[in-house]
Amino acid sequence: MTLRNILKDIASSFEIEEMIADPHHELWKSPDLDQDLQRMLKFAYHPYVSTIKDMHSCMERLASHLNIERASGTANELEAIMKANKAVSSSDGLLKFEFKNAIKLTMKRKEV
Repeated sequence: MTLRNILKDIASSFEIEEMIADPHHELWKSPDLDQDLQRMLKFAYHPYVSTIKDMHSCMERLASHLNIERASGTANELEAIMKANKAVSSSDGLLKFEFKNAIKLTMKRKEV
């Protein structure tokens, strides 16, 4: 179940696109949105939110190890990368990013 599918019954298409594009959008903090999500997801609400937070944490950790251009004055690594590397449109409606520099991945055995 995608985020768009979850939000489609509780927000307009325009609001959904704004919220997806801006993780700090005021609608994310709306008590009404939270109540609607809890009503819709029922017992799955807390595991869903926990999973999203875990994914965000993992993505931030991964981003901190990537040699990708970052913008300054942002709240975190992911936002800095997204701001410095603009999304390109795709036929499937998903945000896609093209990085100017090649990504060099190295694994440290201690952290795996």
